[in-house]
Amino acid sequence: MVLAFVAGMALAQQQEPIVPVSRPGLDGRGRDPWVFRCVFEDRTRMVLVAPAPDWWVAFNPETCAIHKVWQGKVDFRGKVWDFSQDNSRARGRILYATPTEIWRLANDQSLPGWNLDGVKSEKGAWSFPDPTSKLSTPSFDASGWRKVFLSFDESGRKGRFQVDISDSSSRVRPQMFQSALSVGGETDFQFNFKRVERPTEATRISIHGLGPGKKLRNLRMYGDRSAWVDAAGRQLETVWGGYTLVGQTKAVWLRYGVKLADGRIVQIQHQPEVNATGWTEQFVVSNLPPGQKLFLRREGLSPTLKISTPLSFADRVWTFTSNGTFDIRFEVQESKK
Repeated sequence: MVLAFVAGMALAQQQEPIVPVSRPGLDGRGRDPWVFRCVFEDRTRMVLVAPAPDWWVAFNPETCAIHKVWQGKVDFRGKVWDFSQDNSRARGRILYATPTEIWRLANDQSLPGWNLDGVKSEKGAWSFPDPTSKLSTPSFDASGWRKVFLSFDESGRKGRFQVDISDSSSRVRPQMFQSALSVGGETDFQFNFKRVERPTEATRISIHGLGPGKKLRNLRMYGDRSAWVDAAGRQLETVWGGYTLVGQTKAVWLRYGVKLADGRIVQIQHQPEVNATGWTEQFVVSNLPPGQKLFLRREGLSPTLKISTPLSFADRVWTFTSNGTFDIRFEVQESKK
């Protein structure tokens, strides 16, 4: 029995490990499971759809809109995949990507209006020589963004960074947090990110090191712009309702609602699908009151896309004027060199 057990263990050790990502997709889908949720590009519980090999669609339940479409792969990172502090990201040919960055501080030069009090550029990062060193941003408008985050990489184990987030007009009480400080060594960099609880039209950030020799890089503020807006361009509240698989592999319906200014909720079912020349998105709209209009904003479309739809499309905005089923087709064309 012992010899049989040992032989079995040796055989098991010789077998290739089962990696879910490399499983072939059922019925021609790009992955099994082909619809799932994960942390993706610094956003929690995103919906990822793999409609065909090397095709990916990322849907953001926070905005109830597609976040990104690309041909290629997903670089799976994070605790679930490789025990890292990073998270999964798109790799390949980006066909659509919604704008996400509010601002970014380059690692070797300051932006106009920034205050670098004792902070110096050093080897692709910002050095804070002592606890009096401080970095401050000018006042900027973050009020038109949803789910806003501040992120950066830190190094140095002799103290944390302290971050103060405030409204320069003092209408909102400041928010304060300290960095994680879980780097493996003195020169290693650790990723940090924190949600900005009350982004306003006069947001300001101040950062100072609580110990000597701290370094900071890749400082940025990002978020999600509302995709569903009214006639004046004002963001509309969305209500995520989950997704439903049709026959497990036949199709997927993304379900959500868009709340109008008068409180009524327009129900939408949204189905992305690939075809021979690109992809199609089908929208089934219900409960849109007569005479009302609903607008879907989509910035960041690749110039190589040819778009066809019965909907009105102008200034990167589609207009829904009635209930019904509507298709938007995206044909991928080769870029002209």
